[in-house]
Amino acid sequence: MGAAVPTGNGSEVEITVRPVDALARVNDALWERLDAFNAGYTGDTSTDEGYAAYDAAWAEDALALFEEGTRLMKKCTTQLDKAEQKVSKLLAGPDGKPVEEPFEGEG
Repeated sequence: MGAAVPTGNGSEVEITVRPVDALARVNDALWERLDAFNAGYTGDTSTDEGYAAYDAAWAEDALALFEEGTRLMKKCTTQLDKAEQKVSKLLAGPDGKPVEEPFEGEG
């Protein structure tokens, strides 16, 4: 989905939001975080107790990552809402001339 957003100096910039790209970046970040966690983990995972400790430590790190993602999602949603408030759509009026109307988001 794309939208032309006024820049404030009389021009517009095209903004394209592709949720699939955002999800791919989150997935990549999660795997990078897991790799970094594994590289830095110094506990013994050869026993059930050791693996349980590893699992608990990873769960704590994953929860922190989830909380960070939630904060970022809220920030992005706020920024997107602000951008959508600035977006207008041009429609052809009855006389064929362009008529500007507020953008009503999809959904």
